[in-house]
Amino acid sequence: MELEIYTDHERALRRQNDVLSSLLKVLPIGVFMVEVPSGKPLVANQAALELLGRGILPDATQENISAVYKAFKQNTNSPYPVDEMPIIRGMGGEVTHVDDMVVERSNGTRVLLEVFGAPVLDEQGAIWASLASFIDITERKKTEENLGIHQIELEMQNEELRVAHQELDNARLRYFDLYNLAPVGYCSINEQGLILEHNLTATMLLGEEKKGLDRKPITRFIVKEDQDIFYLHRKKIIDTGSIQSCELRMLVGGASEIWVRIQSTLAQANSGIPIFHLVLSDITERKNAEFERIYALDALKQSEARYLAIIEEQAELVCRYLPDGRLSFVNEAYVRYFGKKREEIMNCNYIPNIPAFDLPLIQENLGAITKDSPLAKFEHRVIMPDGKVRWQHWLHRGIYSPEGVLVEYQAVGRDVTDSIESAQER
Repeated sequence: MELEIYTDHERALRRQNDVLSSLLKVLPIGVFMVEVPSGKPLVANQAALELLGRGILPDATQENISAVYKAFKQNTNSPYPVDEMPIIRGMGGEVTHVDDMVVERSNGTRVLLEVFGAPVLDEQGAIWASLASFIDITERKKTEENLGIHQIELEMQNEELRVAHQELDNARLRYFDLYNLAPVGYCSINEQGLILEHNLTATMLLGEEKKGLDRKPITRFIVKEDQDIFYLHRKKIIDTGSIQSCELRMLVGGASEIWVRIQSTLAQANSGIPIFHLVLSDITERKNAEFERIYALDALKQSEARYLAIIEEQAELVCRYLPDGRLSFVNEAYVRYFGKKREEIMNCNYIPNIPAFDLPLIQENLGAITKDSPLAKFEHRVIMPDGKVRWQHWLHRGIYSPEGVLVEYQAVGRDVTDSIESAQER
């Protein structure tokens, strides 16, 4: 009888081990574990391999892990200080977090990572390993900079992962924290869509009590208008048998909505019944940033349209040209004055017929434009198509990038022939 109980317990532990191993494969964050005190890598999931561009390197140690995995401080080419790395500090018992680590992958590309580190304790409370989880925040940082908003403070759950390097009887305890206290929600559903298993993060994500998700239909927590998205998501998994993902809205506490990214894989229970394993990630902040960017771009387009309408109605001659002289914009007054069609001169180095005597004056004034002194005003003559000589007054402005690189010139001119000839007569 005792042997049968132990065998059932062993099968249950192995099943949980298989489920958690499967979840590690589809986990959208990198998970990396090193041994204490040597610092040699023990575990790296698929997301970690993709983010780092490298697998478990046997030459890595506590002293050289920064150099081996090519980790740098953000905005520098200096190796990331080993004593500041969360995974190394975890070896000393600290729970830490950084968001300024850049890793150069084997193909030469770089990613900016947000890294969480924590020690892993055995049953006696001794540290036997250190665990790090990390995500790619490159695009998030770019979005924050482009919108000019304050840096979004993201607080991610980073619980101590208490696992024991023991035999099969301790496997359930070793993987419990990794599953239940992960910073993303996990759940398993059957063919009918009923939730069979879930972790604590999933209940918190959806604003439910600890047992509030048990045997509930997953569609109960999906916004009605987005339920077709989930139906097609599950159908694609069944049709292809491969990992699939989708983004939809879910209900928190049955009331408020959040955006969630669902990544799913299909497995089979011991009975052969299909089981879907789901990873739920809250992407509300990312979605809000995307919507803000769309609104901002729409407002910018409207502003540009209004600006162009005003410029087109100006009597002054308005143009923009690149540092190599090619015109990038001319208004209607400009083409009308010179008797040209817009398509004839756009993206061309169009220079009106200017007397040779005036050219040095123009070159001298344009050459004096700098970032600190971007304006130049001068007058010169131009020979019109009918042979008459006209006087023009021009104001040129250099347009520079934030890095101080000359991007473009804008010029506004007008015909001042009458005023100059009147002055000469006097």
